[in-house]
Amino acid sequence: MHKYIYINTVVLICLIWFQNNYSADSNPAIEQIPIGNFALPTSQRLSPLFGQGQNIVDKGDLLLYIDFLNFSGYHLSYRNILFSCLYGLTNTSSLYVFLPINIGSKQEQIKTAGLDDILVQFEYAYYNKEYTDAINSFTAFIGLYLPSGSTKLDNLSVSSGPLGFTLGATASHLSVQWYAYLSAATILRTPHIPNDIGNSYFYQSGLGHLIGNKDGWMCCCLLEMNGTYSNRNKILEIPENNTGGNFIFLAPSFYLANEHAILQFGLGIPISQHLFGLQAKTDYIFNGYFSYKF
Repeated sequence: MHKYIYINTVVLICLIWFQNNYSADSNPAIEQIPIGNFALPTSQRLSPLFGQGQNIVDKGDLLLYIDFLNFSGYHLSYRNILFSCLYGLTNTSSLYVFLPINIGSKQEQIKTAGLDDILVQFEYAYYNKEYTDAINSFTAFIGLYLPSGSTKLDNLSVSSGPLGFTLGATASHLSVQWYAYLSAATILRTPHIPNDIGNSYFYQSGLGHLIGNKDGWMCCCLLEMNGTYSNRNKILEIPENNTGGNFIFLAPSFYLANEHAILQFGLGIPISQHLFGLQAKTDYIFNGYFSYKF
């Protein structure tokens, strides 16, 4: 397991070194016309609700979030409250810390609750092409999942078990009226006996549009399509039949923001669930958050 920690640390140090030496902060910035999607600062502009990454804010910005996530289906319920903090290290890099709490979940007759895995994530925008009415951006992120609970069914805390890492990249376009993004990511779990959690792979996209601006507020809508492919879990090196598979859902959402606050919420509707073995299927996913910038 230690080799994964060393590799992750080396990659993180290299990203920070590259950012400090070749950061786009040294390039003269082009200011966008303060209308439409550019009427508010960087931290308050439209971003993914269900997708990962694109958490880049201006240097020194500090945002606190509270997020509610609910998966619901037949004999399936998953409710999570997520507290998180986003800090702009520079105009092109950020540090994101997530503290998730399972407030009561159930699958068949198994009930769980408690602290979930903590995530510390670093993101860097390695390419930014700015115009007066548009921005094209590419980012990469790397994160470390800290196992902060237990996988025992009779324990009230919940965790995926072993130490994990997340790696991903995003591409986005933001104009006065439109927003679009693509992202790909993975969660890699270190080997852990007896319970070995399968890796997960994410493919995500979204298209958003400005509804309007009024009295310092900005209102937008967003449609996302997100997919997740998960490998089977293993117990004592033997694959579990009723784990893993491919899951795709569409998620429309609503976005409202002003100079300091953001409210975003949406509903995910499954369009494809090819799950291995016999698993409870999801009927819908609700996700919503409120954030405040200090």
